[in-house]
Amino acid sequence: MNMYIPGGMRLRAGTLALCLLALMLTPTILCVSATTNAVEILDVPVSVNAAGELAQQEGKPRNQMRTRRAEPNVLAPELYMEHLKLKMTLVDLPGASDPKSYWEGTYQLYFVSEADHNRALEEAVKLASGPKGGAVGINLDLAQFPAKVLLAEGSFKKSGLASLKDRTFMLDRIAFRAKVPEAARTKEARLLLSCSVKIFDARLKQTIFRTRLWDAQAPMMQDAAQPERDVTRTTVYSNFYVTKTGDVYESQWTREGEDTSW
Repeated sequence: MNMYIPGGMRLRAGTLALCLLALMLTPTILCVSATTNAVEILDVPVSVNAAGELAQQEGKPRNQMRTRRAEPNVLAPELYMEHLKLKMTLVDLPGASDPKSYWEGTYQLYFVSEADHNRALEEAVKLASGPKGGAVGINLDLAQFPAKVLLAEGSFKKSGLASLKDRTFMLDRIAFRAKVPEAARTKEARLLLSCSVKIFDARLKQTIFRTRLWDAQAPMMQDAAQPERDVTRTTVYSNFYVTKTGDVYESQWTREGEDTSW
């Protein structure tokens, strides 16, 4: 399973940072920089077609790039909400109005401490890097986080997809703060969302499968109203969009409201 990290975590060496080239291919591409302490968050709209190849982006890209500076080992218990929500959205698909269309999925949501996350990335980069260093491609999976804390798991199936509400799965009141040890409530701790979805578009007569491991900053998220700033996290997002040609866009952007464009 490949992992998508919207921004890297700084390595133990103070001058190293990881930045993600957010092309959701296999393996995930991480860029190792020795010249900056800033974390670059490349939030690029990406389409992967049925053959697993990069496809052409439709429409105007949104949130192409955001940057922030990492704040390692900073305790921030006030940012940890009592509960979280999980919102998985099939933003649109050509066969939305066809009653035979449906989508279903499974999910597991985990908390991973900042220290455990950094350790896993360091080990993965060390294994993947050659003697000369440089950019590396790595795969991470849940087995590399043995101390992860399960927050929620389950499955869903939805048909009758005519409206955005019909295409949205929401899980409320996921216990969060009580499951996170006090010493692990830092700004750079992470949430891992492992999800697999199956989408059948009756108009295209096409079945689409996607498996994703999203990685997000645990206590903070993008502000839906002002995308350039971060706010206390209340929700974990996973979004999918099927184009008229059957290509699929995927993201973990903050999405609220009734907009069905990508």
